[in-house]
Amino acid sequence: MRSGYGCLEVGDLPDPREAETEDAIMKLSFERLEHFLVDARRACAEDAQEIVGEIHTEYDEAPIFVLLYRDHDLNRFGRNLADVMLKHFPDRVPPFTVSAITQDERTERHHAFVDGPRLLEELAHLRPFTADTSFPRLGEDVFESRVSERAAPSRIDGMR
Repeated sequence: MRSGYGCLEVGDLPDPREAETEDAIMKLSFERLEHFLVDARRACAEDAQEIVGEIHTEYDEAPIFVLLYRDHDLNRFGRNLADVMLKHFPDRVPPFTVSAITQDERTERHHAFVDGPRLLEELAHLRPFTADTSFPRLGEDVFESRVSERAAPSRIDGMR
């Protein structure tokens, strides 16, 4: 309840976590993201066919999109990606969202989506979705490869 004396309600106070997230995303440069993506691709090469990323300053996030090989080990992939994040961002991991899929010519299947304050912990113990997460592919392609196969060509640079 407001009074006439300039008192603030709890909902009027800024959320300090929002300021921390904005600060973290503003400190993440495209060059720093690209260096991280290069190392992530190396560390996750057994399981990830492509790893690409972007910086969305308007949403205070940095989405990481992963095309997994069909015969991937999701737990190993998650541990390796978490290790690379810690190596590149030892003080504070940027507000990444990680989405990992496999795809064929007509369908994409989502295997994991991780974000939030427990990102590293969740990546280190990554488990596949239990529900059916297969959807028809849409017209927009995030990845250069059309299908999740080891023989398919993969992206050399990571920025879209």
